[in-house]
Amino acid sequence: GRPAREAAAERRAAESRARARAEAALAAEVEAAGPAPAEEDEYDEAFEEDYLAEQVARREAERARRDEALRKEARGGKGGGGGFDEDGLRTKFDSAPSEVVREVRREWVNTPLRERIRWEQSSWEVTAYVRVPRGTRPNELAVTVTPTRLTVKLHWHGRVVDGPLYRRCKSGESYWALEGDEVQVVLPKDDSYFWKGLFEGGEEKGYLEIMREMIAAGDDPVPYEQLDPATRDMIEDMREQKQMIEQGLMDEDDDECQYVIGDGDGGK
Repeated sequence: GRPAREAAAERRAAESRARARAEAALAAEVEAAGPAPAEEDEYDEAFEEDYLAEQVARREAERARRDEALRKEARGGKGGGGGFDEDGLRTKFDSAPSEVVREVRREWVNTPLRERIRWEQSSWEVTAYVRVPRGTRPNELAVTVTPTRLTVKLHWHGRVVDGPLYRRCKSGESYWALEGDEVQVVLPKDDSYFWKGLFEGGEEKGYLEIMREMIAAGDDPVPYEQLDPATRDMIEDMREQKQMIEQGLMDEDDDECQYVIGDGDGGK
């Protein structure tokens, strides 16, 4: 119940204060001792490696603890969903999220928006990946797709993503799924044109990144005559860059277009 959680929070706060005092005392001892002799460099390096390994293990253990608490809450057990007696009857109910859930949500809220969303495309569809807090359930989500707009909301937070799409999509054929801590939204394209960005006026991908993306998807090539003017201009720019590489006017390490565009009509 709430008193137990408050007691646990007080214990954690006391432990944190104790660690802070111990670290301050250790820092004072190190400063008083002065610089370490040269022959102790090897030992100091080993000590630092052990310390870093310990910190990594501690973070992993904390992450595992929170994940387990989230799983218990999803099952309705201790940690937020309510308590049950031995007959499976609910004995108490607390609608407020547990401390673990609040902590995970705070961490997510403080994550920059550009790190919460990514996207990829093939010739026929765009897939957006929207990161949400670990432990999020499908019934906490609302995903709306129109031919020109994508909106993803969390009931407790509001809009996570909301903006006009770079090009039109077939909203009637779109679908979404929650996979782990990501909402995957599939947007069938209304045409086979390349998308430079997911949202109109948003961050755009470079030409080479788009072409590599299409090649990695293994799609059948779109005839040159069916490409939009912007894509044709992109291909012509890449042809010019390839010629400059062949003439020694550009470093091939700075451009990979020779792997994307062939010579003559075969490249169309």
